Amino acid sequence: MNKTVVGMVLAGGKSERMGRPKALLPLRGKTFIEHIVDEIEKSGLSDCRIVVGYHAKAIHKHLPNLKPISVINSDYEKGQVSSLRKGMNSLSSLRVDGLMVFLVDHPFVDHVLIDALLQKFSDTEAPIVIPSFQNKRGHPVIFGRKLFKELLEAPLKNGALDLIKTYQKEITYLNWQSEQILIDIDTPQLYQKYIR
Repeated sequence: MNKTVVGMVLAGGKSERMGRPKALLPLRGKTFIEHIVDEIEKSGLSDCRIVVGYHAKAIHKHLPNLKPISVINSDYEKGQVSSLRKGMNSLSSLRVDGLMVFLVDHPFVDHVLIDALLQKFSDTEAPIVIPSFQNKRGHPVIFGRKLFKELLEAPLKNGALDLIKTYQKEITYLNWQSEQILIDIDTPQLYQKYIR
């Protein structure tokens, strides 16, 4: 039986090292955030949320169509885990089996990868499903419902990472054929290297 999994894109940070909003960086005629959301919409994910913070006004001004699926994290200064919590709290009324977490500075995702992760999650019922390339963990990551309480209570500093360490023996990995799942673009130099 297929599981109900929601996609959550974390885009709440200041993008200080980039010097401008990473969510709005151009990628193949779109922005990072548009590309990720478009691929989510082509996939088997049941719903999508975008958590915005410091650049919320700029993102909504440039991409008003994303406002209905956006969640504003006013505590963005507290880091990525605060955005994850805010997004998860917005799902409290939904019956969700899993959460696929996307980071806006890992833009090279596509619906084929998303659907392969969903299939692996449905087949294995693992608490965490992570794509890997040459034994290196990539993104996005699925967290099963049984971990939601722990995610919500995780320490702000590196809560999701701690959870991955705790459950490392129960993680299911999806071996992927492309290093794009590893690419994290958070500086102008990396943007030039991978995009232009």
